[in-house]
Amino acid sequence: MDKTLTAKLLPAALICKGYITGMADCDYEIYLREIVNASAYFKSKSNGLVYTAPPDESHGEWDCISENYSLDFKLIASETSLRARNLFSGRIYQMAEGVTAYCGPKIEADNPKYKPIQATRIFAALRSIDLAELKSIRNSKEKKQGIETDIKALLDTLETQKHILMFFPYEFFTETNNDFSAVVADIIEALTQDFSEVFKYRKDVAAQFDVYFTFIYAGHFVLAEVCGNELKLVETIKETSSPTYMKIKSYTEWG
Repeated sequence: MDKTLTAKLLPAALICKGYITGMADCDYEIYLREIVNASAYFKSKSNGLVYTAPPDESHGEWDCISENYSLDFKLIASETSLRARNLFSGRIYQMAEGVTAYCGPKIEADNPKYKPIQATRIFAALRSIDLAELKSIRNSKEKKQGIETDIKALLDTLETQKHILMFFPYEFFTETNNDFSAVVADIIEALTQDFSEVFKYRKDVAAQFDVYFTFIYAGHFVLAEVCGNELKLVETIKETSSPTYMKIKSYTEWG
């Protein structure tokens, strides 16, 4: 396995809904639908029909709907990591078409309300935890913020009684010169090791539903399916297949 692999949490604008003020489509669910619609695999699941957004989400509707197959999107990152990204990243304002303003984070270090957040790297936190421990954490009454609370929130998410696409909102990097397919295989192997016990939990609570997993590497969304307790590569989709993703990303790359 590639020992130089690193993973970096995506910028706030790509994972926090509405982060870019004035941009109505600043929403990861929108760009994930575009990726699903660009997928040959998911096109076969829908018999060629386009996946659309639900008309209303007030009653737990699926996030990605076709007449023949539907999915829910689940962001697989810790609540503490997402909160830290949201609070401590520079803010972005779309003032008008072609006019963008950038300023400091919602809470800066000199703000009296500033309090550091000890963010959980969820994939690392799961490495040494087996299924029995996961179930113990899920049933715990402990409400103190921290690693166990983040894990409990993840397990609650995975109890969703729908087909789900787990979006791991990290981009992977490597220092090797290995070809694309070799690096993707290494990433999938690493993620399988980190999440295998979580996949067992999902199978226990929602065995009748499909589970998919996607992450970003080298300008591609890599789509995998959870088979048993392992990730199996399905296909790779260029990030340029999603105009919304590319639009939001262009704001985060300013400067």
